[in-house]
Amino acid sequence: LIDFFEDAEFIEKANYVRSLLPEVCRKDYQAPTDDDIDVFFRKVCGKKTFNPYTKPEMVPGGVIIRGENCVGEDSIDDMVSAMEEKVKENNLDKNLRLFYMLDPTPVTEEQINNEEYETPVILLTGADVAPETSFTTKGIISALGVVGIASFSLGALSFNDGFMDRLTNAADLGDGNLSWISDLAAPLFLATLGIQLAHELAHRIVAFKDKFDIGLPTIVPSLQLGLTGAITPINTP
Repeated sequence: LIDFFEDAEFIEKANYVRSLLPEVCRKDYQAPTDDDIDVFFRKVCGKKTFNPYTKPEMVPGGVIIRGENCVGEDSIDDMVSAMEEKVKENNLDKNLRLFYMLDPTPVTEEQINNEEYETPVILLTGADVAPETSFTTKGIISALGVVGIASFSLGALSFNDGFMDRLTNAADLGDGNLSWISDLAAPLFLATLGIQLAHELAHRIVAFKDKFDIGLPTIVPSLQLGLTGAITPINTP
């Protein structure tokens, strides 16, 4: 019976972690090794940052460490920054990544009554949590985005009375040369695509300036506006 409740608790905890970090980001196969976890536990955690009071517990893609925030709630960013510096000092930055989060363990009634249900934990995962998407999938989605922009540009012309009159006359005369339509739609198409490309170029400039790596953007289509925007993954941990 005890094993049953322990398994149920682990499943709930695992599902919570999976909801925070989906499989494409979590990458279970890159979970920190026991040696890396041990070094983190002994040399990164401590009474000046985050003081653990339990051993690391396995969760999908990594481990959680329960403990006490020793710097106060107003200095959480400073605590995390200090721990990240120690991670680099101990050459762990290429092997793991830390997240400061609320305890994912299911809350008991006793914890609610004692207001002990928002305790912090450290979640350790592999260093690379950038989502993995195949080049083919990204290419297809981006192509649909470009088609969406073209469709929007053409659709916008339908609100122009002069355009509709010209189109009607061309149909009445049996004129099959409709290249003028693309000429009219081109400015809106190029302007919309150009603004998005300029935005993505700005991402590249910032990444180069701040020395971090980003992946290729994926243009996201929209049924209403042709283009929702773009998703650019950050590859640097």
